[in-house]
Amino acid sequence: MLSSPTRRTVALTLLLAVLLGGTGAAVWASYQTSAYPGGIPTRVTIPEGASGRTIAEQLETSDVIRNAFAFRLVARSQGVADTVQAGTYQLATGLSADEALALLAAGPITPESPAVTIERGSTMTALLAQLDVQTSHPAGTHQQALTTPPDPENPLTPPYWWPQPAELPHGTLQVYEGLFPAGTHQLRPDNTPHANLQQLAGVTGTRVAALDRQALQTRAAAGQRHYDLIILASLLDQHVTPNQQRQIAEVLHHQLAAGQPLATTGHNHPTVGLPPTPVGAVSEEALAAATNPTDHGFTHTKPHPTCPQHWLLATDADDLTRRHTTPPPCPDATLRHPGTVLPR
Repeated sequence: MLSSPTRRTVALTLLLAVLLGGTGAAVWASYQTSAYPGGIPTRVTIPEGASGRTIAEQLETSDVIRNAFAFRLVARSQGVADTVQAGTYQLATGLSADEALALLAAGPITPESPAVTIERGSTMTALLAQLDVQTSHPAGTHQQALTTPPDPENPLTPPYWWPQPAELPHGTLQVYEGLFPAGTHQLRPDNTPHANLQQLAGVTGTRVAALDRQALQTRAAAGQRHYDLIILASLLDQHVTPNQQRQIAEVLHHQLAAGQPLATTGHNHPTVGLPPTPVGAVSEEALAAATNPTDHGFTHTKPHPTCPQHWLLATDADDLTRRHTTPPPCPDATLRHPGTVLPR
């Protein structure tokens, strides 16, 4: 946490940032982000009656944000400086002020919160039906909350990096495909269906914020947005067992860079490059695999012809054809964990 003299220096720096225009904007942006490496999940408990200043200093001390003063200015500008509820929050280190405020706005987790499980790879229709059943809401309630928000002035707010609806294919459900993550989640007991969806969207924002920053920079240098990683992770969850995802993700990245069709379940994706939207709910493991795959040098892959839960790896198309024509025997399940990528 910064000392009082340092805080005064920061305040003067931010004032100069405002006066300096464009250069100042860059300085201001740097103070909204954390000085510490991002990607480490952390829980922060806000005590009852804590002031906005106390909360900001607590977040700074926990390395969630870089500067409490800058955080308070952003909170005031959004009119949420004193609206944070007491309780325990699931956050991550290295968040910007906007990211931290979005997670705080979603509310704390509580031991008595109902747990819901979204299966990896679930399509939007299946996912919404799972939420209806597990939260004891009438069938179709969550889909209605998504397609017809109860309060037009308070629509569902995805993470800041989620594409605008105009950038995505037409159809409300497809616009939000992949936004609600796979896994088990604790929802607040007093949530409406709309609030459940907003809380789940916040989980996706948290997961992306917790990803390895260097790996994200590598992906960004290759022209891949956060949303592209969600799409790639959804393909992994649909077609690849969890313990193979990092290996197969490396091949998919090679194929994207080479402008080749992506390998899926025994055939190629019909078009070169990623599909326009995710194809299902994304697990935390698949997202991490898509972002930071295993660097093994293989560029071609295909499911084993007789044990398709395993994937063959090869360095070129001819080598892959040979392996697929005369494949090695399936691994013994008693000796190898099912789903392990077969050796070269």
